[in-house]
Amino acid sequence: MISFKESERTKAAREKIGMASKDTTAWGFNTHPRKILALSIYALSAYSVGALLRLFSPVDWLAILGLLLIASAAFATVPIWSSRVYKIASNEKIKLDEFELQMRLRSITSAYQGVAVVVVLFMGYLMIANDVGLWLPNVADHLNGFFWGFMLYVLILPVLILSWKLRDIEAE
Repeated sequence: MISFKESERTKAAREKIGMASKDTTAWGFNTHPRKILALSIYALSAYSVGALLRLFSPVDWLAILGLLLIASAAFATVPIWSSRVYKIASNEKIKLDEFELQMRLRSITSAYQGVAVVVVLFMGYLMIANDVGLWLPNVADHLNGFFWGFMLYVLILPVLILSWKLRDIEAE
């Protein structure tokens, strides 16, 4: 059972991290953690699907659809980067209070572990693909897509994890 003192602390924490009802940026985007979570999931999945369509599509219209998905993923990151959740995940430590620092540390640690697993799996695939003769990235377009996808995941994954945790706090 939650005591009155805890609920007041939770309410103060919600207001501090931008879960107030009028949490908008200078551009007018609503940056509620649930919307940031949805945009983060969309940006990461749209980029991944778009890159795969561009890479392996047998017809031109699928490659164009992949390019449109990549562009929409890039546009979906604009409200994310202007949100309070992103500022918690990326601001200097001096600008954050203790509660925000703890949340930031947990989200960055989880994101780092996730990215490390993906990199290890990718390196393992490259080693096996080289021996077995599977597809390997061999042109600049392939490596460019991997680079920008990796950058997107590194920048957005901590925000996704943090907004997921803020969504859980909101549910309490």
